[in-house]
Amino acid sequence: MSRERRPKPGLKSRSGVTDLLGKCTARIDVPCSEQMREDFRAYAHIHGIPPAELGRQILEDFLYGRIGRIRRLASRVEAGDGRNEG
Repeated sequence: MSRERRPKPGLKSRSGVTDLLGKCTARIDVPCSEQMREDFRAYAHIHGIPPAELGRQILEDFLYGRIGRIRRLASRVEAGDGRNEG
């Protein structure tokens, strides 16, 4: 009996699921201090998500508001595609 292999939550660029804002293939380079980089990576690790996903969530919340992100995710669940989390 084989199990269906599902993508890990948060790996949108490799999940086979396109984000409502488009496939996550563009990159943003943000210069920061080594301490900020380490703290950012530690925060992502503590919350169990890749640093890139944390960055996307922060940018999405800043640009569109947290409620906008939650609404987009809810519309995906209603449409039957609940594979990705916010």
